[in-house]
Amino acid sequence: MDPLPPAGAPPALRWRVRLVDEPPATGDDVLDLGTVPRTPVLAWTGGALRQVDGPVVRPVLLTELAPQVSAADLRPRRWAVAPVRVGPAADLVADGSALCVHAVEGGALVRTVEALTSRHAADRAGTLPDAAAAHERLARAAEAMAAASGRLTGEDDGLLDDGLLHVGYGRATAGRR
Repeated sequence: MDPLPPAGAPPALRWRVRLVDEPPATGDDVLDLGTVPRTPVLAWTGGALRQVDGPVVRPVLLTELAPQVSAADLRPRRWAVAPVRVGPAADLVADGSALCVHAVEGGALVRTVEALTSRHAADRAGTLPDAAAAHERLARAAEAMAAASGRLTGEDDGLLDDGLLHVGYGRATAGRR
């Protein structure tokens, strides 16, 4: 039998960038970098990931992104940075990509849909108090999403699903209660 993990709530997992390069279909909104002046734009240039336009990004963002992407992932495109509404993560959305889970609002590219993982929140917890602490962290994230105008739009709760809560913002929640 494997030993129990050390005591303490499971650490927050490091975030992973999501690269969005969705070919547009007829009628799709499409990202045009000329319409998002309030959005940082990155590109792989000079052998490294660099900011090429828009408001200055936090240096820690480039530090987190650089090891997650390569020249092969990004060349020869320019990519808009779409931060999550709650937390440190971000998407990179290719110029010309269909906007399926993003929108342009006031010159900024924003996410309209996010997911909150609920099923594995307490994985690697060593004790019941540690599991409770992990679920409290999940609850704080859900509260922060609600405070940022997020609304529950669905969930995956089947046997093979990942226990994701789908959170919509703005257009993604239009017409929903």
